[in-house]
Amino acid sequence: MRANSAPKTFRRSLRALGFGILYAAFFIFAATFLLFALLEAFPSLARNPIIQRVKYYAARETRTIDPKLVFVYRPGRASFNDLGFRVNSSHPPYDVAVIGDSYIEIGENDSDTFSERLKAASGLSTFNLGRSYYGPYQYLELDRRYGLALHPKYVIFSFSSVNDIRDIEEYKRWMKDGIYYSNLDPSRVSFLRRYADAFMDFGEAVYVAIDKWWLRRPGHPLDPDLGVFRLGNNSVRMTFDSDYWNPTESSQELLASEPWRDLASLIAEFRILSESNGITPIIMYIPTAIQVYGREFTGEGGSFVQEKMKTQVQFEANEAQALAALAGQNQIRYINLLPMFQCLASRGKLLYYSFASHWNGEGREAAAEYVAVALGADAKKMSLLDDCNVHAEAAPAPPATLPAPADFATTASFFKRPSR
Repeated sequence: MRANSAPKTFRRSLRALGFGILYAAFFIFAATFLLFALLEAFPSLARNPIIQRVKYYAARETRTIDPKLVFVYRPGRASFNDLGFRVNSSHPPYDVAVIGDSYIEIGENDSDTFSERLKAASGLSTFNLGRSYYGPYQYLELDRRYGLALHPKYVIFSFSSVNDIRDIEEYKRWMKDGIYYSNLDPSRVSFLRRYADAFMDFGEAVYVAIDKWWLRRPGHPLDPDLGVFRLGNNSVRMTFDSDYWNPTESSQELLASEPWRDLASLIAEFRILSESNGITPIIMYIPTAIQVYGREFTGEGGSFVQEKMKTQVQFEANEAQALAALAGQNQIRYINLLPMFQCLASRGKLLYYSFASHWNGEGREAAAEYVAVALGADAKKMSLLDDCNVHAEAAPAPPATLPAPADFATTASFFKRPSR
């Protein structure tokens, strides 16, 4: 009898553990489902600062659904105009409309955005049409809805290498299912699916909070997403989001992929739309921090960075080359910021926030000065560029199998204002 008692005790313990897990799972489901139903019925309750850390509720609180743009901001935001874009100090007639994502929208104050710095560097009147989370499909819609009405001389299509290709894929998902990242169309997405997304976003918020606490503990190992880079005589720690590494395909392979074929169609439509309205279209390539600083890696970093850096430098220019090919095919003026940013990085300039993916103030200034020179401003009057403006001419050319467009970024004569 005693010999059989141990297995029976183990089975009883295992059964009790199984029921305990089932009860806990049911309790979590019931509690979160009821909470979700309550917050759906009474949205004002979700304004609690803790709940606003969940992407689903943060998006719902600050945005309203738009069928073609996915979302627009709710009115009344500080530093934003009535159209939902960052405040502009310029007045009509406008010289430059700048379309893009958060790289164009972000500025630590109203005079710190890329468009305002471009105005200061070039003397041209600018209008900011940047909006966070937008991608190429929305850029084209912004141009139709707002850009054409401004009657600018130039319109800049700002391609962000950080996530614009993923944005294309997300937008197609939006058109099909009504889901774009954490933005869900309640008229097309079921209650249960919205609950599932909110639950996953809640789990992500909890994970981020625990991760931050874990990394602050004494003696923790180096953050796996953190690397050490050489800037002049200094070593700087920078983190890289796991989604923002270079794709490991050649430029030809990128151009053959579905999202890049979609981008090609959007750029062709952008050119037709602009030129048919007497506007000069320009494409600007915004590089990622890893493309800019990959060459400056010291070899020290967390486990994830150490592994990824083995392949990053060899693919640093592939997206820029692919975009250059599309610009060349459509005879659109192309401004590639990557070579100039790499030149400044080699001279010790920190152009991105160390622990975020965006330009810092110096990065926005460098981009604005470079574009200003491309639009005809005097390079000698720029405070950051030095001879990095000339250095950009050494940018790697697209592969021989692709049409190689002219380097519009360093040839000011290509940027003469069109007759109006």
